[in-house]
Amino acid sequence: MYERSGFVTNKRFLRDRVFHTFQWLMLDLQTISIHFIMKQIVPIFLLLIAFADASAQGVIQLSNINRGGLVTLNGKPVGIAWRVSFALPDGTLLGSPGSVSGAGLFSSGPRIIDGITGKVDLSVAAWDSNDPFLKGVSDPFSVTLGNMDNPASLPTNFSGVHIAIPEPGTPSLAALGILASVFNFLYRSNTKVYHANRSSIPFLYPYYSFSEPTLV
Repeated sequence: MYERSGFVTNKRFLRDRVFHTFQWLMLDLQTISIHFIMKQIVPIFLLLIAFADASAQGVIQLSNINRGGLVTLNGKPVGIAWRVSFALPDGTLLGSPGSVSGAGLFSSGPRIIDGITGKVDLSVAAWDSNDPFLKGVSDPFSVTLGNMDNPASLPTNFSGVHIAIPEPGTPSLAALGILASVFNFLYRSNTKVYHANRSSIPFLYPYYSFSEPTLV
């Protein structure tokens, strides 16, 4: 009886030992699985988020053909030296610039606006490539950006870009003429005084001496 009881006790001990070992093994497997998931799934998830942010972009045609407004300088359409680009209302340029093809018209194809989708307020900026100080922007307009398959377009009532440089009027030109005449008079008067003073000092300028040396 004693021996049988000892056998049963050892059997229970072995069974409990196997059960606890199995539990610890399952916990280790769960821990390993969690670490594996964290190391593999989380980076993939972050990459997907980054890709979604990078792919957030709208597309719009940089063209004013059949859209009304032109690019003008003092009321005259500009030529091929001018560049155009989309811009935010604060003046920040967006997308790659295009060129005016002539007569104040531009048609440079679709432009990608990175980081912006849906409805947005935009303007068209224009500047002279030979003189960056000659620049201007159109009136802002609202547009819903599209994609490469279906890009948005400028509104049909596009205002155009109109740069005006004030020209000097008749009174300004007359004042400049008077100032030029006064400056010329003063310059000629000072020149005559200078030559007169110079000829009255023979020891400094012997060429203008009034007495010839006497030969002995």
